[in-house]
Amino acid sequence: MHELWWTGNNPVNGWDLSLAAAAAPATEAPPAISDPAGFRSAGTSTKHIIYRSANNHLNEIWWVPGGTPTHVDLSLSALARRAADKPAAFSVDGPHTRHVIYRSTDNEIREIRWT
Repeated sequence: MHELWWTGNNPVNGWDLSLAAAAAPATEAPPAISDPAGFRSAGTSTKHIIYRSANNHLNEIWWVPGGTPTHVDLSLSALARRAADKPAAFSVDGPHTRHVIYRSTDNEIREIRWT
């Protein structure tokens, strides 16, 4: 996963989020096989990328801008069913909840939600 970012008319910057997350004290972020879903949580000033890996787990890379990204295997953390395709994701400010909606391998629509 790579992020491209810029401010106004300044040059585009980019960085390898997967590599940066691997340097954090967490598990290494596996390669993606789906397009990512992303969102920014304004209430917590965090950025989040959710994607599916080859083992059909949903993975999250999250970070505070200027900080070090962290990888989380959401499927393991939530004891969730495996994903069949690209997830959708969003946050709700106020309660600061994060939501990932996806189709599981048993063709059910599922949600992983956390604060």
